[in-house]
Amino acid sequence: MFPFRDFTLKVYSPASKKEAPIVLLRDSENKIKWAVYAVGQGKTQVASLKFSDYRTVFDTTVRGSVDWTYGHEATW
Repeated sequence: MFPFRDFTLKVYSPASKKEAPIVLLRDSENKIKWAVYAVGQGKTQVASLKFSDYRTVFDTTVRGSVDWTYGHEATW
């Protein structure tokens, strides 16, 4: 779980290696704003996501890391 401003991002691990993690955004009232499958491009597989930091300049940007078919990379 990653809290930022009035929101919380939560990552649900995949149930199997054939599935992708689910990322869920909740507001301050604990209402779900959106949820997405964290899939890669083409025939790639996302194994895990972790959020670590955020910044607010013109808009809010959340930074993290992703483990996927091609290794471990940063994500925004």
